[in-house]
Amino acid sequence: MATKPAALANTSVPLVRAMLCWNADRPNQRGPVGARVVWYPDRAWQADAYRVSVGACFSEWGGMSDRQRRLQLMLDAWAAVVRDGVPAAAMHEALLAIPEFRAMMSSDCGGEPDASA
Repeated sequence: MATKPAALANTSVPLVRAMLCWNADRPNQRGPVGARVVWYPDRAWQADAYRVSVGACFSEWGGMSDRQRRLQLMLDAWAAVVRDGVPAAAMHEALLAIPEFRAMMSSDCGGEPDASA
């Protein structure tokens, strides 16, 4: 059975409050290449280490349906991977902090075990 990465074992950020942050793989980019999900509003200033943020920090996020937020999350995550060079494994690990993302994944990819099995 797959387990959550140790860094995320005690972290869970609901999609409606999730802000996806990352640093691109570009010259002169501040901070290391990678991604992280943080709570919004980010009162701990965790997002400051990242150059790009999407998700709950956008005013439209709260008015979206859960399905729209899930789709937007996936579009933004893949843009970060394809366009910005964030390693896919790093993005996946970051997204596992979101319960709704884990629910979309199979258990061998860090998702929730299938209760019907």
